[in-house]
Amino acid sequence: MRRGLIIILLLVSLAACSPGAPREGEPLPLTRTFDKSPSGFEFKYPTDWDYTIPMQGVLLAGPVDVLTGSPGPLFAVRRSLPVSIPGSLSAALNSYLETGPLSKPDNWRITVEERDITLDGRPGRIVDLEGAEGPDDTRIHSQVIATTSDNTFVYIFTLTVPVSQRDRFEPTLLAMLESVRILE
Repeated sequence: MRRGLIIILLLVSLAACSPGAPREGEPLPLTRTFDKSPSGFEFKYPTDWDYTIPMQGVLLAGPVDVLTGSPGPLFAVRRSLPVSIPGSLSAALNSYLETGPLSKPDNWRITVEERDITLDGRPGRIVDLEGAEGPDDTRIHSQVIATTSDNTFVYIFTLTVPVSQRDRFEPTLLAMLESVRILE
């Protein structure tokens, strides 16, 4: 009986330490590198995660089940127009929000107002949002960051995670953001 209890406790502790189950407040180890865009950008991501490029200029990275439609943490990168077209990083960020999540103002709300951020040594703008696509959908927390490359193209980084998983996966998403290197 005692031996069975010890084995169960050992299995539970191993499961809690597995790569797919980060401890709250700690990021998963970033062991893989996306470097398939030699003139664009690179970043690090966890072993059990993958990425997809659903259309030109957009990359999504996350656990495989999330990439196939399940709710969960997602790291998105979008290369946009030169900053001269919207006029500023703030205008580029607001344009993205107005055509994306804030196009449904009853479903999404800004939780932390737009503010400055530095990403890869570059000035940027960041805003936090919460919401859902519909009343019965999973509530999501998002951070949306806009910055520019040396040749002035705007990069939009979106970190999204279900509110119920935020404590577990937000540290991983933030570590991934910190690992970003814009190469152009």
